[in-house]
Amino acid sequence: MQSRVSNTGEQSKLRHAGLCLVIAMVVSLASCGENLLSPADSSARMTRLPDSPCGFLASADVAAATHLDVGDARRVHARTEDPGDGSICLYETRSELGTLVIVFPDALKAEECKERTPNEGALPQNHEGGPVTVCAARGTAVSVQAQHMIGNSYRATLLSLAEAVLRRVPDE
Repeated sequence: MQSRVSNTGEQSKLRHAGLCLVIAMVVSLASCGENLLSPADSSARMTRLPDSPCGFLASADVAAATHLDVGDARRVHARTEDPGDGSICLYETRSELGTLVIVFPDALKAEECKERTPNEGALPQNHEGGPVTVCAARGTAVSVQAQHMIGNSYRATLLSLAEAVLRRVPDE
């Protein structure tokens, strides 16, 4: 009878250890929630527009497109008084440009989007400042910009980032 109690005690310890393992996994996944915002396969064209601006590109994709050291993506709302008006994905960089920004949907630029941007050649090659807008669909704008638009490299960086977003936008 005593060996049975011992087995029950060991089984209880094993169940407790298994429960602890499951809890640890859930906490671990919750703590890296920002990474869950990133697309699973960000090299492929999407079949539909993402729910979040961070769904366009993972931090590694931004780094590859811009040749900058890019940290984790962080989503924030465009306007605190109107959270339904779109949101922003911030990519911290260790460069003179500071934070790179993707705004989606960009309600301020939506009127400019009469049709989907057809290809990279349709982006403004002589960009003179401000955000670069990609028309993901008619009336749906995605804007990319930098915190500090200084130096000569920011134009090329924004165009590279816009091209990376455009490569992900689904075909109409």
